[in-house]
Amino acid sequence: MAGFTVSGIESETSYLERIWPLFAAKELMDSTYDWFNEVTNSPKQDRRISLRVWAFEHGIHQ
Repeated sequence: MAGFTVSGIESETSYLERIWPLFAAKELMDSTYDWFNEVTNSPKQDRRISLRVWAFEHGIHQ
């Protein structure tokens, strides 16, 4: 089984390791937005998308 490397992931995504959380959030929101646009039988107020970010320092939630 082939392993993953930081340089390999950076090469495939064009995102540096320090920006991976932003990349993950973007992908999750893009997928959600696309799905909501395809499912038109839900009320418009159900199609809101939000993202909440909490600050962490040394693994302890502040």
